[in-house]
Amino acid sequence: ALNAIGINDVEIKWPNDLYVKGCKLAGILVETQREAEDLIHTVIGIGINFNLTHSMAEIDQDIVSLKSLKPDLASRTETLLLLIEHLIDALQQFTKFGFQVFMQKWLAYDYLADREIQISRHHESFSGIARGINELGHLQLEVAGRLQTVDSGYDELRVLKHV
Repeated sequence: ALNAIGINDVEIKWPNDLYVKGCKLAGILVETQREAEDLIHTVIGIGINFNLTHSMAEIDQDIVSLKSLKPDLASRTETLLLLIEHLIDALQQFTKFGFQVFMQKWLAYDYLADREIQISRHHESFSGIARGINELGHLQLEVAGRLQTVDSGYDELRVLKHV
């Protein structure tokens, strides 16, 4: 969707952040709840930096906005409508075909690919080389030559270096 509005070089930082040239552009939160065998409720929250203000300079990470990347971008409303159209299309594809349809795209946009990362969980931390995701969307982390699967239940994920 961001490519459609002229924002290129977008990468996905597992599990839910979008980066452009090493700077955070957006975050996505998906929460699901199963009510019955076939009934699942899903809430999707998307936060996009549209136009940064001076007060955001105090944020302790590198961030970027849509307007700084593309100053001639349409209004918020027009941009939002376009992004929602793409989201609806993607959700329909996911409903029909599952995550498999998106896996190759994910791997092509993977911000963490081949980077050394550190994960903290419950006052413990471990590090390894990010090696993509599996068919369930879980991070594959190479630790001491062996692949480990990491789900989203962690406290912090930091990039240490590109290998």
